[in-house]
Amino acid sequence: GHEYEAITYWDENGNEVPEGTTVTAWTGNGIIARDESVVTVGGVSDDTSLLTTTKAGAVLDGKKKTGVTAMYMDVGLDTGDMLLKAETDIGENETAGELHDRLSAMGAELIVKTVHEAEKGTLVREKQDDSKSCYASMLTKEMSVIDFGKTAQKVHDLVRGLNSWPSASAVLNGKRIKIHRTLITNGSGEPGQVLSLEPFVVACGEGAVEITELQPEGKKRMSAQAFVNGLHNVSAKELKFS
Repeated sequence: GHEYEAITYWDENGNEVPEGTTVTAWTGNGIIARDESVVTVGGVSDDTSLLTTTKAGAVLDGKKKTGVTAMYMDVGLDTGDMLLKAETDIGENETAGELHDRLSAMGAELIVKTVHEAEKGTLVREKQDDSKSCYASMLTKEMSVIDFGKTAQKVHDLVRGLNSWPSASAVLNGKRIKIHRTLITNGSGEPGQVLSLEPFVVACGEGAVEITELQPEGKKRMSAQAFVNGLHNVSAKELKFS
């Protein structure tokens, strides 16, 4: 039921992309491929196939690598033959939002390369291994609640994976706070217990995380230092996340 406007693409040298080639990016099942001139490029992730999950999912799952894959569109959802891939490491503190921006730039470069290879007739098809295929779960606000009973790595990955939406959160002494950035650090104690204020460290089921950026309910994002400066006559042992 949608109408699509014809668009002309140019590469970095000002050359027009060959006529008859359609390029899409993350259209999902919104377009049914009717011929093999349709190429799709999307940000995907997996250590082996680069075709199993989303950028947020890659971070949530603690993946070390991710990338983008160009493939022919097929009648199924992301089931076409793979053509070209570009891989990149995921930074240990990189957020899903930051990864999204990097993959967008990588995808744009891969589009140009794929179209030129198609024009020269040098693309090599690679069938997908359906046994390794899976659908990525949609992000929901219900996923945002932090369980400090989990390992510091799991907590850190949740915070990174839900930045910039829907953002991880926890309740501190009865008040909900969004946690935007953390670092893994040393420390032990009852899960959720604040171990120190400077830096702002919270105990996890295994290890601890340092919260570096947060957002109290009804307020703007701020550094953990700014938040701590706003606390008056409160010690770390009086603060606990739940």
